[in-house]
Amino acid sequence: MMTKTVPPALDLDSFSCPHCGALAHQYWQRIFIKALPRGQKPVVVTPNTFERLLATNSTSENEWARIVSFNEALSKNAVTFRALRRTEDIDREMVNVAASRCHSCDGFSLWACGVIIYPSTNSEFVPADDMPSDVKQDFIEAGEIYGKSPRGSAALLRLCLQKLMRHLGQTGENLNEDIRELVSKGLNSTIQQALDVVRVIGNNAVHPGTIDLRDTPEVAAKLFAIVNLIVQTMISTPNQVSHLFEGLPDGAKKAIERRDGKS
Repeated sequence: MMTKTVPPALDLDSFSCPHCGALAHQYWQRIFIKALPRGQKPVVVTPNTFERLLATNSTSENEWARIVSFNEALSKNAVTFRALRRTEDIDREMVNVAASRCHSCDGFSLWACGVIIYPSTNSEFVPADDMPSDVKQDFIEAGEIYGKSPRGSAALLRLCLQKLMRHLGQTGENLNEDIRELVSKGLNSTIQQALDVVRVIGNNAVHPGTIDLRDTPEVAAKLFAIVNLIVQTMISTPNQVSHLFEGLPDGAKKAIERRDGKS
């Protein structure tokens, strides 16, 4: 079955996660604030800085387990949360600001006035249903950076295509050779042309993931469309047809096998 893509929205319990792309349940969170002590400034906490902090402090076993748990969450997602002691007073709640946490990847999305402000998203480029997860991650990242770096976006999309070739049974090492092999297996001529567009736009000398200074926003936009087209034609459509065929009565399927000489 095809996996449905559902754009994020405040009134939904489930939507396609802007982090991992999975259609997953979302846990909605209210956001409370507390003023920092006078003279103290915000800091960016990373797993490395947190490990140095651990090395300089003696803690109880329970506290240590809590800290390790937090550090693991921080390693997975730069925006996460820490559990507060009950003695810490927080008496202000942000209005029109919220957070959602993905059940699939535990990634947090931050919302302001009904719009996601983290992670940065580009609703113009939505990955096709049934896009493999490793390809989808790069596709989503390409959409996030498109406005700031179309060239970087195009480089990621060529990497998407390289990974996609592997899902289609090819090596992913040489796009021209992969296309030739797929053509020999009866590749749809429309998809062949789409693949050749990517190859020519990318220039045979440009490796996947490498920035080409000649890439323009128009080139990157075409690559988004072509990668989606290939997924829809080579993965989604066969999946749909297979699902429909499996729903036929056993007698009808056996008759088809006899017709095709498979019995």
